Parts: sequence; structure tokens; C-alpha cells
Amino acid sequence: MTDGTIQAPGTRSSDRPARAILFVILAIALLTVQDAVIKWLTERYSVIEILFIRSLVAMPTILLLLGVTGRVRLLRTRRYGPHLLRVVLHFLAFICFFGALRLMPLADTLAITFSAPILIVLFSAIILKERVGPWRWSAVAVGFVGILVMVRPGTSILDWPVILALMASVFYALWMLTTRAMPEEESSVAMLFYSTVFFILAGALAAPFGWVTPSLADFLVLAALGLLSMAGHLMLIQAYRQAPASILAPFDYTSMAWAVLLGWFVWNELPGPWVLGGTVLVVLAGLIIVHREARMPHHIVSLRGPVDEG
Repeated sequence: MTDGTIQAPGTRSSDRPARAILFVILAIALLTVQDAVIKWLTERYSVIEILFIRSLVAMPTILLLLGVTGRVRLLRTRRYGPHLLRVVLHFLAFICFFGALRLMPLADTLAITFSAPILIVLFSAIILKERVGPWRWSAVAVGFVGILVMVRPGTSILDWPVILALMASVFYALWMLTTRAMPEEESSVAMLFYSTVFFILAGALAAPFGWVTPSLADFLVLAALGLLSMAGHLMLIQAYRQAPASILAPFDYTSMAWAVLLGWFVWNELPGPWVLGGTVLVVLAGLIIVHREARMPHHIVSLRGPVDEG
């Protein structure tokens, strides 16, 4: 016997959507603050040095969580090739994104990278040979119009920072496709671990070239970035365990509100009408894609990366 309520498709009796939405909003706020802090730090330090120190600080926290929860066994894998491809794409996406962020307003950079879900649909049809229906193709078309509105090819606005942001979206979309292609037994915890290891190794190799020893205050800020990133991603994981992606994914776009507020407060930057207009179209396309993909049996993903539901 039921209590007479109707359960939404994809939901479970244990779901707590209100709490999950709160987790997503808080996680996106933390991760957008992280982006703003990294933008501020790139005025003095290279992107690779920032990511190296952030990952170095995050690693003990990841290992501690694995030990406390007894999930160290999840790190076992025989798929080193796919993992290596994932982390290289992840690394390139980060470098391009933060390289663009160093030179562009925070809100503008985020707005352009909102195109990643649109590229995921396009690449899934081309690379993975997935069937894409008319609704998702329509979303791709709307999204690309939005991108064109934002970057306005043929004008001086289309310069290297914009190209870097677009490249970040391309690498991010390819990274998400490799995540989608991974077998289900490969957990997001393992993916996070291997990405962090690669970031540390790449940073250790590249950091000596142009290394700037951070002051104590800046080092503490860099260390805090690792904790911000971990807290944000753990909140996302908890959220997607408590509610379906179709409910939560639209709240990823609250990052734009945080980006506008932080950009105005810290740098006195506000996005122009072209960026805002294009963002509306890109977000609309993203919401259509989220709605159509909600029932598809893929790894659950958000704009901030892969998360586990169970």
C-alpha cells in the first residue's frame, strides 16, 4: 500500500531532493569561489604551480577518506590506458580553463565553458556512435547559436583567451566521454585519485620552470584550495546519491550567479549583454540535454565532473 503520492521517474524512496539541491548549491558556490581564488593567484603564480600545490594538499585528504571508509580496494584497476587518457584530458581542460580565467572575467569564462554539455552530445554521436534524437540535436543547434553570440567570430573579441576557454570545453567534453565509456565498476573515487596523482606528477615535472616560492599567506590560501575542491566534490557526490540527476543538474548553472557576484566584488567586472544573451541560449540548451539524458544509463555527471549515485 502507498501513501497516495506519485514518485517522479528515476527517484527512489530514500531520495531527499531538498537536501540534495542544497548540497549542489553549496558545492557549486565553493567550487566557484575556488575558481575566483585561482584567478586571483594567477597574478603571481603559474597555473601549473597552483594546481600542483592544490593537488599535493588534497592527496592526504583523499587517502584519509579512503582509509576511514574502507574503500581503498576501489583503487584497483587493470584499465591503466583509459585512466591515463582520462587524466591527460582532465589536465588539459584544467590548464586551458585556468589559462583563460587568468586573462578573462570569471563570468565570461564560465559562460563559454557551459558549452561542454553541448559538445558532449555532439562528440557522443561522432565518436561513440550514440543515437541522438531530434530534441538533443535541436539543443546542440541552440547551444552553438549561443556560443556564436558570446564569442562573435570575426570581431576582436575572438582572441586567445576565448580560444583557450573553447579548448577547455572541448577537452572537458572529451574527458566526460571517456568517463562515460569507463565500465561501471570503475568508481569516481578511483578517477579522482588517479587525476590527483597525475596532477602532482605533472606539476612536479613542470613547476621548476618558472617556480615562484609562495609566501606563507599565499601557501595557506593554496592549501585551502585543495580543501575547497574536496569539500565541493564530496558535496556533489552526496547530492547525486540523494536525488536523480534530472533534478540536480540544472542547479549547476547557479555558478554563473556566483561568478557575476565575485567578478563584480573582487575585480569590478560585469558580463556584457552579448555574453548574457549567449549564456541564456547555452543554458537553455544544457537544460534540454539534461532532461533528455536523465533516463540514460551513463555515469552521472555534472558541469564539475563525474559523481556516483550509489
